[in-house]
Amino acid sequence: MRKIILYGGSFDPIHIGHLISARAAAERIRAERIVLIPTHIPPHKRGQALASVAHRTAMCRLATEGDALFDTSDWEATQPGPSYSLHTVEHFRGRFPDSEMYFLVGMDALAELHSWFEIARLADLCTFVTARRPDCSAFHRDSLAQALTAEQIRRIEAHIIDSPMIDIRATNIRERAANRQSIRYLVPESVRAYIELNQLYRS
Repeated sequence: MRKIILYGGSFDPIHIGHLISARAAAERIRAERIVLIPTHIPPHKRGQALASVAHRTAMCRLATEGDALFDTSDWEATQPGPSYSLHTVEHFRGRFPDSEMYFLVGMDALAELHSWFEIARLADLCTFVTARRPDCSAFHRDSLAQALTAEQIRRIEAHIIDSPMIDIRATNIRERAANRQSIRYLVPESVRAYIELNQLYRS
């Protein structure tokens, strides 16, 4: 069965760390496709100022241009209201009914996974793949037990992967861009040029 990784996030901006973790996950589970899905209105980041979803989608496309492993979807960008992962996975399961769906998250996301919209349903519709992060290695079993069954938690724990520990943060990239500092090598060159051309993150 074809394996597809859905990788949602604000991607503000997408950076080298995102891409390295995604490729490591694909290699680990032998996925044929990674779909980058920039969120429109992140439920856990309401009120946070983001670059427009059009800019973030454009940067994802530029970052992976020419790489057959990656695709970028603007599906969440076209939907009204908060971008709930449940609805996204349901959409892609309908679009690719004969594929096995994986959902890539960072280790830090596990701390709040129990609070995601209808997380129990979501955990049945896809397999979570979690990439370890340099700043976060704890598995939050107790918090997950508030919302998931023991079997669902076991599946999540079984798909925690060791990916290259690249400590790059979008927050720092935005700060450097705002301060007119170089972001070269933190993001793909095409993304760096796009940020410069559109004067993103400048105060």
